[in-house]
Amino acid sequence: MLTEADVQRGIRDLLERLGFAVFHTRFAIGSDTGFPDVVALSADGLIIAVECKGPKGRIRPGQREWIERFARVPSCLVAAIVGPESGKDWIGYDEALELIRFEVEDVLTVHITEAS
Repeated sequence: MLTEADVQRGIRDLLERLGFAVFHTRFAIGSDTGFPDVVALSADGLIIAVECKGPKGRIRPGQREWIERFARVPSCLVAAIVGPESGKDWIGYDEALELIRFEVEDVLTVHITEAS
C-alpha cells in the first residue's frame, strides 16, 4: 500500500512532467494550519492544490478548509484530498492522477483551439 510520501512523490512527479512549478512544505513549522502538502502553479497561472494522506491518515483542522478555498479560485483546476485508495473523505491516488491529467489536457486543448 502507498504511504503518504509515495502519494506526494507521485503527484509531484506528474505535475512536474506536466510543466508545473511545484511547492511542497517539508517542515510545517510556522506554516498556516492545514495548508495543502502540494501546491502547483503553471506558467499560465493555473493552480493545483493537493492534501496527501497515508493509509491511516486523518483530516486535521484546517485541511478541508484550505482545499475548499483553493477550489473557489477560478484558476484552480484541481483542489483535492488524496489517499492511497478512495475513502469517505478523499479520492484515491490513481483517480487523482487521472483527474489531474484530464483537467490539464482539457485546458491545453481549449488553449490550442482558441489559438487556432
